[in-house]
Amino acid sequence: MKQSRIKVFSGLDPKQYMTQAMWEQMDMHACLTILEQTLHPHGLHCMECGSSSRRGAGKTAKGVPRYKCMDCGITYTVLSYTPFSGTTLCPRRIVLFMWLSGLGCGTQETAEIMGLTRQSVTMLQRKIKFYASMQHQEM
Repeated sequence: MKQSRIKVFSGLDPKQYMTQAMWEQMDMHACLTILEQTLHPHGLHCMECGSSSRRGAGKTAKGVPRYKCMDCGITYTVLSYTPFSGTTLCPRRIVLFMWLSGLGCGTQETAEIMGLTRQSVTMLQRKIKFYASMQHQEM
């Protein structure tokens, strides 16, 4: 009988690229906090109507909390309307991706560490650049 193992990362061991303190802080709650602060610096709110009144509406398959707007009824997560909307990456891998990007890791190196294809990394990098330019234009 074949044993199945759950792998958080299918690429190289990411611990070698991070300090021990960083690795220990990468639990689900910490990663969701980092994502909310980074992707929604003015607070998480409904992108359709702008309301911040919300209630819990379960979780996604990756464990990301889902919220329902109390005003317009739309359902959203911390990843909605961001470059990571619709991604199959879990929050921990998204934080690692953002961290590697901040370090200036190249596309190939990031792909190897994350266990992704170069095309996937390039697509995410382009989405992030576009998202950043749109955020900059709003200010």
